[in-house]
Amino acid sequence: MTLPEYRPRPELDHWIRDHGLDYAQAAKLFETSAEFVRLMCLPFDDPARKKPGRRLMAVIVRVTEGKVKPGDFYPAVADILAGAPA
Repeated sequence: MTLPEYRPRPELDHWIRDHGLDYAQAAKLFETSAEFVRLMCLPFDDPARKKPGRRLMAVIVRVTEGKVKPGDFYPAVADILAGAPA
């Protein structure tokens, strides 16, 4: 059995899962659409992934009590290097 390739995702995806929410429930908390939440939670290497604008980022930081921060929408240097060709 082959394990699926690890594709790092933004911290928002982890926060949503840790709180037992689906994208529609999270969307209500963040005052946006479920589709936009889904797009923000895509793996860092997905070209369809979206980042929140200033207003939405402020809502996310407030709702998550600072657990999700603006920098969390960018991959960690280690993750970038791990995906770089040898």
